Order: sequence, then structure tokens, then C-alpha cells
Amino acid sequence: MGVNTKSGSDLIMKIDALLSSLPKTEMRQDAKLLREQHSVVKFEPQENEPFYDVIAIVDPLTREAQKMAHLLIVLKDIVNVKLRLFLSCRSKLSEVPLTSFYRFVLEPEIIYGINKHLPSEPVAKFLELPESPLLTLNMITPESWLVEAVNSSCDLDNIHLQDIKGTVVTEYELEYILLEGHCFDVSTGQPPRGLQFTLGTKNNPVMVDTIVMANLGYFQLKANPGAWTLRLRKGRSEDIYRVFSHEGTDSVADRADVIVVLNNFRSKIIKVQVQKKPDKMNEDLLSDGTTEKGNLESVTRFSEISPEEKENRSDVLNIFSVASGHLYERFLR
Repeated sequence: MGVNTKSGSDLIMKIDALLSSLPKTEMRQDAKLLREQHSVVKFEPQENEPFYDVIAIVDPLTREAQKMAHLLIVLKDIVNVKLRLFLSCRSKLSEVPLTSFYRFVLEPEIIYGINKHLPSEPVAKFLELPESPLLTLNMITPESWLVEAVNSSCDLDNIHLQDIKGTVVTEYELEYILLEGHCFDVSTGQPPRGLQFTLGTKNNPVMVDTIVMANLGYFQLKANPGAWTLRLRKGRSEDIYRVFSHEGTDSVADRADVIVVLNNFRSKIIKVQVQKKPDKMNEDLLSDGTTEKGNLESVTRFSEISPEEKENRSDVLNIFSVASGHLYERFLR
């Protein structure tokens, strides 16, 4: 730069101080790839148009590669891309790492049905599958979705294509979107074990209910898109506790009725803080403020019914079932 050593050193320090004060920005890092002759899939962009330069390096025998394959196909169809897909395989395998066939349900545009008025349902097609192995069909969905098979031509847990004539067709339905949350006692900081919540609307205030778990105060309720009201269940829960505050909801934080709006398909997790009423500080939800009770009475407390509900029911039978795995969940239903 034509400066002597002393002034050059001062200049570098000043420049360094100026550059260090600027916010850092993420810059694209170019990958210098030595070889592109083998194990590379290339898609050239349309000429004389701006394009995205996409480089993907995947191990083809992984679950991530199964999902990325369809994402890259859709990306190639909706934008102008220069795509280079490098297949980076492991040199040695002791066993086959993949034991499943996967289809990612995603279309580059809305596809309309025969009547041209309503979009056709998204479809995953599996072609040329081996007929001898025993296959199982299931869906990988977001954790907050409850998806059920509503129509099927065979047992989805035991699909033996050798014994089936024609095509296996299954229709799934998104039945509920879970509203999840955590509840804590503002006085103790601990989950109020056994506290019951109800979820409903203005016209039907009690549509579903749940119990706060001792583990992280977790609770979940089945809901659908719309505006919902979360309340403490009538009975001991409402008699002992009151809603102190709530976060992640769609109403004022100090309002007793918690309004939650589900307006998308993503998970919604709220936080509710409750507090015992001044005259109920020494009472417990599960013990009724008396001495120790047996297991049967503890279960009765969990399924407590309000006086209004008791008038409408002559005999009530509560059945508790525990299912380990998706197969046994279907058996229970």
C-alpha cells in the first residue's frame, strides 16, 4: 500500500476496529469439489435466466436421502435451478441400513380432480414392491397430528402382496390437531398433579377434557382449527384452583377464560399458571384433604363428575386402557 511499517500498523488496527464493530452476516460458502465425473446427477438450468445453484451431498441409503429426493424433484419443477446431486456412499456396510420404502407427499402445484372445482387428495404411490416380504403401511406425520386410516382394503400391519389381488388402497384422515401445554402452580412451581382442564366452545363448553401430568405438568387436548376456550373443570379443580396467568394463548394473560386459536397446522404449545384459592391452600386435589386413600379412590378422583353431570347419568362406568404401540392402539379403537 506504500506506507511505512509504523503508520501501516496503526492503519491496520483502525480498520480492524471498524470492521469488528459491524454486525456479522452469513455468507455463502462455496464447496470446492475435486471430482464430478462419477456418482453425480446433474440438472442444467434454463439458459439466459436467473437460477439457483443447488449442491446436495447425500448418502443414498439413509432416511434423510429418501425425503430429500422428492424435495429436490419438487424444487426443480417450481424454480430454475442448477442442481448437482453427489451420492456419497459409505465404503463398507455390515447390514442393509434401510428396510423401508418411503414416499414424501408433496406436489409442486395444486392438482384438481375430475370436476375441476376441488383439489384432488394428496397421494403416495408405491410401485414394483417385492411381493414376498410382509409389509406394514404407516404414515410419518407431525407429532401434533392425529391421523387415522378411515378406509382400507386390507390389514395395514400385515400386507402380503402375494395373497392380494389388485392394488392396496388406503385412505387416511387428519382427525384432530393436538393442543399441548404445560401447567404449573405459581406458588410452588410444581405441576398441580390431577388438575383437570376442559376444552370447548361458547355453546358447548365441555367437548374434551384432560388431566395435568406430574411429568413437566404436561397436558394435551384434541382440537381442530378454530377458536377454543380452555377452562378448569367444574368440581374440585375449579373449587381449589384458579387460572393465574397464561402464555402463548390468544387472550389477555390475566383473564380466567383462556382463549386459544388454532389457525394453522403447526403445533401450538401454551403455558398455564394456576394458583390455589386463599381458603383452599391446605387442600389437595387427590386426597380430598383427609387421610390416605386407597388406589381405587384415587382413580375415582381422576374421573370425578360434577353434580350437574351426575343428575343426567344414572350409572357411570369408567374404563382405563393402556396401549403400547400403534398396533395395540388400533386394537383398542
